[in-house]
Amino acid sequence: MIYLLLMAVAGSLLLLGFLLWQRSFDRWLTENIKYRALIVVLWVYMVPWVWMRPPYEMLFGMASRGESAIAAGTGDPGCGAAYPFWEEWHGMLINIRGAAEGKWFLLAGIVWGSGAVVLMTVKLLVYIYERNLLWSAAEEWEKEKLADTAALRQEPGGMDRVRIYRIPGERISFAAGWLRPVIFLQETSTDREQEWILRHELIHVARRDALLRWLLEWNCCLHWWNPLIYVLKGYFLALRESSCDEQVVEGCTKEERAAYARLIIENMQKQRRKQPFISGLGNDYKRTRRRIELIMREKKINRAGKRTAISCFVLLVILNSLTACLYPGLR
Repeated sequence: MIYLLLMAVAGSLLLLGFLLWQRSFDRWLTENIKYRALIVVLWVYMVPWVWMRPPYEMLFGMASRGESAIAAGTGDPGCGAAYPFWEEWHGMLINIRGAAEGKWFLLAGIVWGSGAVVLMTVKLLVYIYERNLLWSAAEEWEKEKLADTAALRQEPGGMDRVRIYRIPGERISFAAGWLRPVIFLQETSTDREQEWILRHELIHVARRDALLRWLLEWNCCLHWWNPLIYVLKGYFLALRESSCDEQVVEGCTKEERAAYARLIIENMQKQRRKQPFISGLGNDYKRTRRRIELIMREKKINRAGKRTAISCFVLLVILNSLTACLYPGLR
């Protein structure tokens, strides 16, 4: 319970730092960099920093011994002598552990766990229902009939290992699965549109976005009480698609960008279902409008500014890892 609480605190602090960081350095950041940074935030919500505690204890212990030796010319008085905040953290941990033995803390844990189990069960049942519904209507699409598959074989997703299906009468495209990836491909008016959609979905496959979406839903269930987890979800879904678009339209002319943008708008208008565990072109109006603006704007990134922005985010992650000192045990 204490670990989950500290993971929620660490993830929330890094998410707030990410929001400030991406607003401050937006002109120097690509959508792909933002997306990768948000994946780091996602992992911090899932994996405790406790594994960083021993190195920090060693670091702070060495520093405290050095300062105390200079001040008193003696041996090893411990971390607390040179770093009073270490004693404050230790005292706070004792208080937390004491509270963990109380009935109210136990009750909060039961409510937290029950909510997580209920949400996971509901999401799993919805996934199974929609998966069966899709497969009941799906038809395999022969790759030989696809437009320009020779060029697409060079895409990082790998055309050879991806199965292609279509749902007759539906204009929806999305990638699903990460062990055995599948692309549900819509019928398009031109070969160029089909190539764009395939490239978009192959990028999702190459990045294992289906797996990341599962991890995102797991986090939403685990931290269901935390409003910031839904902020994370909104930004994650938006950046997942806009970062794909960025790669698809790289090197395209203004006219080609406009044609790709129109394709997305058509999908927004005609897509009828939401699939909770897959990648897709999306049907949210505000999110899609933002995507169109990014597609039409060709961004020039200053290399020095880009390095500065990345360095600042790395510093945020390092500072966030100091929460490892708050975890009990593992000495």
